[in-house]
Amino acid sequence: MTRNEYRAVLESKGFVFRESQDAWMQNRGQEDKYTHPQYDSYFYIKRISDEDGSPYGFNAQTSNGRVLDTIFPHNAVDTFKDNGQFMWVDTAFMELMKKLTLVNSWVVSSIPATYNVEDSLTTNGEMDWRTNKNLHVGDIIYIHEVGGSRGRGGIIYATRVTEIDLTLRNKMDDSIFWEGQTYPEDISEHTKFVRLKQIDRPTGDIIPLEILKNVDVTYNPPQGKGVLRLSEPLKSFTESFFSFEVSTEEQKVIDDIVSHDNIARINKELEALVSGLPPKRVARVTQEIARNPKVARLIKERERYICEICKREPFIQKNGQLYAEADHVQPLGGASKGLDTPGNIRCLCAQCHRVITYGSSEVIRELLASTKWQV
Repeated sequence: MTRNEYRAVLESKGFVFRESQDAWMQNRGQEDKYTHPQYDSYFYIKRISDEDGSPYGFNAQTSNGRVLDTIFPHNAVDTFKDNGQFMWVDTAFMELMKKLTLVNSWVVSSIPATYNVEDSLTTNGEMDWRTNKNLHVGDIIYIHEVGGSRGRGGIIYATRVTEIDLTLRNKMDDSIFWEGQTYPEDISEHTKFVRLKQIDRPTGDIIPLEILKNVDVTYNPPQGKGVLRLSEPLKSFTESFFSFEVSTEEQKVIDDIVSHDNIARINKELEALVSGLPPKRVARVTQEIARNPKVARLIKERERYICEICKREPFIQKNGQLYAEADHVQPLGGASKGLDTPGNIRCLCAQCHRVITYGSSEVIRELLASTKWQV
């Protein structure tokens, strides 16, 4: 592929051309420099080696290279100074671009004393949120309720952007949810809104701020009307509290199985799910192993929602359902190469799940000492 062919594809995927320049301290002639609003550092279209006439490839420096490599594996390496930076050439580059999407995960701050998110989403299942940020349809927006006299201090909802560039003329009338007023004075006919459709509430109804900061110490909810893009570690962690992929038909199948209290059928369904390996991958900003909520729920039903470690009985939630959590024995993907399969999922109570997630090696070893997962 030529540099211009690479450029056309990159720009169609949101990459921004910055400049052409001489390859720094390399005998490779000119290279093209790019940025992308969803990634840190620079990308380059450059020759893959110092040899005369070597082909051009797409260069991603180490941190971004690891992320993109999970979407589609690189097929060349830039060995300049033994950095081993990732490069995609020709067919591999095109496959990577096909799978790369522009969906992002963001956080916005909710102040209950100003706008009643709870009642708004409960009433309509969606709400219009004002923002000047360039969001895309399909983006995931987490609602962080700011702590205080009325706020709980943590993420309380996951929503998805379904419409953008709304104004007062075509947004829904949600004036009753603005506490003690219709609309604030700073909302005018020029104010832009996006429509957010409710997806789910997190496991336990909230992901507390202190837990979020344990994953990413830099995390703080955005101020005012600001929008914050989640870091990759925090994005993956936060997603684990939600079910994004359950369809109505899939839920009917699960409900039919468990309503008949049929353990044999549950086990048969789990065996059928195993036959679908390897697990599919889903492309968002990065590609990740897709969690299948059906597997998790069936595991919990099979175990009667009793913790497989401490044998604690489940409690009943406000909605009348039993409560337990599904835990991956080997974390999904990454170095552990864990899979979203029945053999890699266990039913835990909230306490044991948190110890497994945040406890020291010694504490975890002690907890698992009398189980089949002893380490």
